[in-house]
Amino acid sequence: MTWNHRVIRRTHPQWKRPYFAVHEVFYDEDDVPYLVTQEPVDVGGESLDEVRQSLEMMAAALEKPVIDMSYFDELYREQAVLDFSG
Repeated sequence: MTWNHRVIRRTHPQWKRPYFAVHEVFYDEDDVPYLVTQEPVDVGGESLDEVRQSLEMMAAALEKPVIDMSYFDELYREQAVLDFSG
């Protein structure tokens, strides 16, 4: 399993407008996104180097296509149906 930071677009519940944030996204063996963190990642670390590394990984996410949260919402709905139906 691999992961990286990606920009996720969702509709802000209060503003009803697009809202962008950086999340961790996890990929399956075919490099297809299949998990996303519920909350955006924050910047922190035990040293300035760790903070710098986090910021660099977040900056790299800006160079990749934005993923709409609806992709994961639909994926989770499909998995729930498969899990329920056995």
